[in-house]
Amino acid sequence: MISSIISLVFGQAEILRHDVYLIQKLNSKGREKLPTMKAICILLPTRENIELLANELKDPNYKEYHIAFLPGLRPGDLEDLAGDDVKEAVVSVKEIFCALHPVTPTMFTTLPTEIRTVASATTGMTAEGYYSIPLHLSTGRIPDVFFDTYMSWVRTIVSSLLCQYLRPSSIRYLKSSNICRQLADGVVTHLRDNESLYHGRQFRPATVLIIDRREDPVSPLLFAWTYGSMMHELFGLEEQMSLVVKSGRFAPEPGQQPEVFSPVYDQFFHDNIDSDLGMLCERMQQLSQEYQARHAEQKSRKVESMQDMMQFLDDYPEFRKIGSGVAKHVETIDALTHQIENRGMYDLSELEQELACANSHSDAVKRVEEALNDTRYHAEDKLKLVLLYALRYETERGNRIAQFKDRLQTIIPEKVNLIDDMLMFAGTRCRTLDLFQNKTMSSAFKQKLASVFKGVENVLTRHVPLVADLATQIVENSLDPSHFDTIHTPPSQSLQRASASSSASASSSSTPSSLVPSDAALQNIVIFVVGGITYEEAASFGKLLTRGVRVFLGGSTVLNSKKFLKIVSEAANVSRRFG
Repeated sequence: MISSIISLVFGQAEILRHDVYLIQKLNSKGREKLPTMKAICILLPTRENIELLANELKDPNYKEYHIAFLPGLRPGDLEDLAGDDVKEAVVSVKEIFCALHPVTPTMFTTLPTEIRTVASATTGMTAEGYYSIPLHLSTGRIPDVFFDTYMSWVRTIVSSLLCQYLRPSSIRYLKSSNICRQLADGVVTHLRDNESLYHGRQFRPATVLIIDRREDPVSPLLFAWTYGSMMHELFGLEEQMSLVVKSGRFAPEPGQQPEVFSPVYDQFFHDNIDSDLGMLCERMQQLSQEYQARHAEQKSRKVESMQDMMQFLDDYPEFRKIGSGVAKHVETIDALTHQIENRGMYDLSELEQELACANSHSDAVKRVEEALNDTRYHAEDKLKLVLLYALRYETERGNRIAQFKDRLQTIIPEKVNLIDDMLMFAGTRCRTLDLFQNKTMSSAFKQKLASVFKGVENVLTRHVPLVADLATQIVENSLDPSHFDTIHTPPSQSLQRASASSSASASSSSTPSSLVPSDAALQNIVIFVVGGITYEEAASFGKLLTRGVRVFLGGSTVLNSKKFLKIVSEAANVSRRFG
């Protein structure tokens, strides 16, 4: 876990610049003794890791040890380790707050390794199935053995972000979700018990919102057109932001190594992770032209002196880096466009958006029937269309859910049960928010008005994720108190100083003062989605950014439709098992 976090924050070259020459796991066998070297041990304070460290200190491999624990160290652990440090090799011990998994600078996930172990041993879950735990907790269908471990871990994750440089002035959570309430109470308890962490340090005030994935099951099912979303949906980005780019007949070549995509040391990916396909192709063309110009310059350069040679050697690594980056992204974008055309995603995505954003049952029935009979579309994509239809028109009189399920029996019979599973965990009776904007007269009128002018916007990107709407409501102070409770946290002295400096910096920024929220706590918003997040949701806060508002989005994992459906299926299986 720690190595994956470090890999997303530091590139290998940057690690070397800090004089770190070797990275190993504490449980690696056959590690060489290096008695002249210093060791930095970064550990999640589990019992297994404490035992490994204790054995290491009894017979040290290095000259001295600097130990950094993630939050969660139990009382008595340090005393036990001190007794094992017989050669007094430990020089320093500290607690660091980096327990979250930073996907991008404003997007993070949790990696509950302990939960996976407990879940697998108790329920026989698949390796990926443990992500479904939040759904069980939300519905109360899970053994108590998971609850304390899961909640303790997620509190640690959220608190880790807050202890970096944010201090919440209020925590808002979904009233209808028990797990959201428990998490909010846990974060408040952490702030109260660890107030000393904020003394003498500068923190920016923030607002925290905790919501349930069940309130928006639509976003993970839609095909989104941003670079990160397309890669994750079509190829599957791993936790280390790596994937095997599928070429040819859309299958990896034998022995093909995964490409790494990281906002830390891939500037093009950093700049374009939220770019749509059209803008992405334009910027890729610009980068290719810049590389070709650099290549022509390199070929025409004359090396006539030692100084010319040294300049060439200084420039060449950067030139090769640009060249490899161009090749990687050209191949990836080419593979994406081939997949999109092969699966008919342009027409399919338009229909998905229509199901998510429009409210015309007769049109929906006609178009879904046509899609189910269209041989261009993959079976999984047809399943997603029926899922979107079922979520949208579950309570519509005369809906065709049963008929569409019968039709799917001839297309993808092994996954037809997902329709009922989805409605069980995220159907109308499970949701309290107005996901489709049709529960009140005013929201229905707004939705109808938007459909009249739908030609004004891109028909492939009409859908606005629920988290984006909620973040806007927070900034405009219009979050519905009938659905959300608020816990106000007492301000500390450091928070008050940071609040003043934050307001001053906002007033001196280029953002018009009329757009900047007057409350400094509304300039930093942390949204945690229990059950997972998507790249589309992370890219949906652009309008708020122009108003001087920064949104940090976190969740249990980064979802694509395949992972989301596996989670729902696993949740249903465990629910049936424990009743």
